Amino acid sequence: MSVAGSAGELASDLGCDSGLVYTDSLLKTARPVPAVSPLVAPANKPRQGAQKESLSVPTYIDIHDLPGVKAADVVGAHAADVRIQDEYGVNYKHYWVDEEAGKVFCLVDAPDRDTAARVHREAHGLEAQTLHLVEQGA
Repeated sequence: MSVAGSAGELASDLGCDSGLVYTDSLLKTARPVPAVSPLVAPANKPRQGAQKESLSVPTYIDIHDLPGVKAADVVGAHAADVRIQDEYGVNYKHYWVDEEAGKVFCLVDAPDRDTAARVHREAHGLEAQTLHLVEQGA
């Protein structure tokens, strides 16, 4: 058996699946090794049950100055964002309301600032006064 062909020949003789990578251990034996760890999903196939995640889309937090805002009033605006967000590759994830300060904070994954603002503008017209690019910590 040649060194280059030994693992492949043995794998073929054993009828092993072609989706596996074969290695020689000290050139004495060949054993099938998964091409991708079973703990890691291939990039183009999400793990079963895994939530849809954006790997390369930036995350922003925006701040709306809305004196007199009530938490109940924001429910409808958020729902309007969610209804159209997929058209723009945006995900309005969460929002918080500070009634006393008259502020609403929205956490959003979006390709860029303009697209995040466009969803708000088209969904309900309440654009944020401030929009910060953020990275999640611990």
